Order: sequence, then C-alpha cells, then structure tokens
Amino acid sequence: MGAHSPGGEPLKRPRIGTGLVGRASLGALLALLSLEGGAYLAIRLLNPRTGGEIRRTSDILAEQSARIRDLLDTTVVRREVLDFTLGWRYRAGYSGRDDLLSSQGLRGAREYEPTPRPGTLRVAAFGDSFVYGNEVGPDESWPAQIERMYPAIQVLNLGVGGYGVDQALLRYRLQGARFRPDVVIMGFAPDDLRRVVNVYRRFVSTHEWPLAKPRFRLAPGGSLELVPTPIRSVSEYQKLLEDPKAVRSLGANDQWYEPLIYENALYDWSAAVRLGVHVWIRLRNRYLAPERLYRGRMVNTNSSAFRIQVRLFEVLASEAVAQGAVPLIVFLPDRGALHQLNGGQPVPYAPLVQAVAEKGIPYMDLSTAFASANGAPHDGWFRPGGHYSVEGNAIVAAALARHLLQLKRAPPASQPRGSASSSAGISSAAARVARSRAPVSSPVSGTTILTRASSVR
Repeated sequence: MGAHSPGGEPLKRPRIGTGLVGRASLGALLALLSLEGGAYLAIRLLNPRTGGEIRRTSDILAEQSARIRDLLDTTVVRREVLDFTLGWRYRAGYSGRDDLLSSQGLRGAREYEPTPRPGTLRVAAFGDSFVYGNEVGPDESWPAQIERMYPAIQVLNLGVGGYGVDQALLRYRLQGARFRPDVVIMGFAPDDLRRVVNVYRRFVSTHEWPLAKPRFRLAPGGSLELVPTPIRSVSEYQKLLEDPKAVRSLGANDQWYEPLIYENALYDWSAAVRLGVHVWIRLRNRYLAPERLYRGRMVNTNSSAFRIQVRLFEVLASEAVAQGAVPLIVFLPDRGALHQLNGGQPVPYAPLVQAVAEKGIPYMDLSTAFASANGAPHDGWFRPGGHYSVEGNAIVAAALARHLLQLKRAPPASQPRGSASSSAGISSAAARVARSRAPVSSPVSGTTILTRASSVR
C-alpha cells in the first residue's frame, strides 16, 4: 500500500521529472539569449572593420529601395547615368566638385578632333576608376599628366568607376573606333577581377549603388558569350521598388549572390545566424570554394574569373589590332599589391601577367615602376579611398609615357590595316604610327548574346 499522512491522506511524491525539464528549458533559454547577446555584441564590434556588411536582409532591401529612388530622381543631375547596354556610364558634359567631363563623355574639358593631326600619337585608355583618376582632379589623372608632359601624345580618358574589363571592352566596341586611336590601353586593377563574375553591385557589397551590369561567360569552345545586364529599363527598377525581394532573380548569373542572406528567414531574426553566415562566407571564399579568386596570396588560375579575364584580354587585343591599333594591357597595382611586393612576394595578379605574356599580348606591369620610385612612401602614393594620389598618378604617367614615346618613334609597318589578328599582327601594329585613316567599323562579331533565362554560378 502507498504511504499516508498521519491524517490518513496519501502522501504526494515530488514531480522530479517536471522540475528537471523546467530547469533545462530555462537553461536553454538563457544560453540562447547569451548566444544572441554575444553575437549582437560581436557584430557591433566587427561592423566598423567590415564596413557594416553584417545587416538584416530587411535593412539591406530598405536601403536598396532608397537608393533606387535616388537613382531614378531626375531632379538631381548625377555624374552616373543608367545605360542598359553597359550598366552605367558617366554623363557627357557633367561638371561637379573636382570633376569634369567633356561633351564627348571623356574626362576633362578637352574636345578631341575626329582624326588626330599628323605626328600625333592618339591613345584611348579604357578601364575603371584607376584609369579615370578617382580622388584627384581631371588635370591630375595620369592621362592628363601624359598629355601635359608630351603634347604630341593624346590620351583620351574613357575610364569609368566601378567598371570591370568586360564593361570596358563593350565600351571600346561602342566608342573605340570613333576616336581612331593608335594605341588602345586596357587598364586592370586587382579589384576588377571579381567584377567579371558579377551582374549586380550590391551582391559584392550591400552598401553599393543598385547598379546592374553585363558580364561574359565562357562557352564550351572557349569563346565569350555575353550575358546582358539583367535590369534593362527604368520600369524594371520600379518593379524592384514594388517588390524588393525580386532582386533574388538577379543572382542566377552572379557569383557573389548569397542565398544564405537573401533567402534565409532566420538571417533576419537571429544575430547568431547573421554572424555565423558571414564567418562561413569569409572562410569559404578565402579557403574552400573552388571558384575563390585567390589561392593563398595569388590569383586562382583555376577559377572562372581568371579564365574569363584572360579571354577578355585576348579579345580586346585581337579587336584592337583588327582596327589597326596597338593593344596594351596596363596592370595598375593597388596599395595591397605594392605592400605584398615590398614584402618580397610577387604581386597577387602575377598569374594574369604571366598569362598575358605567354599569349604575346603587349602589357606593362606598373608595380615595377612603383618599386623603382625613389624612396616615396607607399601611403604617399594613395588617397584615403585607395586610388592613386597626384604623386601616384605621376609615377604611372612617367612610366607609360616612356613606353608610348618608343611606339611613336617606331617606323611604320608595311602590313595593311586590319590584316593582323595574331601576336605577329600585334608586332606589326606596334611598329606603325603613320597609318592610313580610312573609315572603319567597330567589331561586334565573336560574341554570342545569352537570353535572360541563361544562368551562371
């Protein structure tokens, strides 16, 4: 029989199991709160170092909408103009603080005649902000400094901030032949590599402007296929305002799209999830992903970005020679590349330099020009935003000018214009300056246009 109290009532046994479950639940809740609190604090501490990248998806999309409204606001005259072929371009005739573009859409006030005068070497420089000369005035950029040093050399500045070599190639096709250059420079800065596998800048950084861009992919035979910009009208931007989450559809062709951020419901609600996702992304992109840009301190030669970048250089060189111009790939080192070189290591983009050299494409790696500069401190060559200072631009200008003067003094070649497409053709093009100026058309063949349904990851 069961135990009873003195009054005859049965004694109640303590509910041990219920107490344990309650204490365990309370402990789990406290642990979860501690984890969330610790993650929240860690994010607060890390965000200044990461540029505030660890944010809720809702905050990312809210900022996207605000910036789209700014982008579409026609009452504000901005330098950047939407271009649904190139992604964006700079406004011709723009004048702003420390900036100026001519009516031809080139940096600076100078207007260039359609055909250069005899004895003039005309150079067209394409590329990104390191070509354009961000953070210095129009007259302080290296193209302008070359013109000032040598009036017989014209350097048309067609750089656009944020461009990858893919966009620069497309701009060359649209405008390169119009200016009839003797030399076509394609500038490359280390940050350009990640852009050739990107179609929406906010997938690279959530603080960027909501600008979309075209890109290329490699076909099985090695040719380039064009993936047009995924946003092709103002009305498509307006649809993103109505449904910000529709930006997920742009990720199909973008290596930097992160479903863990844009498609993960827990990401918005949990600081621990946000922190864990960003730690994982950084580890994966640096050490684990087959498509990561770098292996150790060097460019990953097995990545799609590397293969596409090399092919873009090849295509640019071939098309420039077909137009009777000398192609010149100019590698523009950033601060990190020069610090690595100063530490006794090759620059991180050295495999790209080697690939260009092996294919017989003319190039200049300007890290050697910086390395041989007399005692100038590295920080003196750069502005706070990472671009070249006036002194840094001067180093680039001096090195390039010496090379361009050699081309200008070379005797003309006998090979007819447009007949060269190999490295031998490049050599013959480099040997001529006094060439015929018959009308030519910009080549557009050799590129297949993909439909929007095509996808790349």
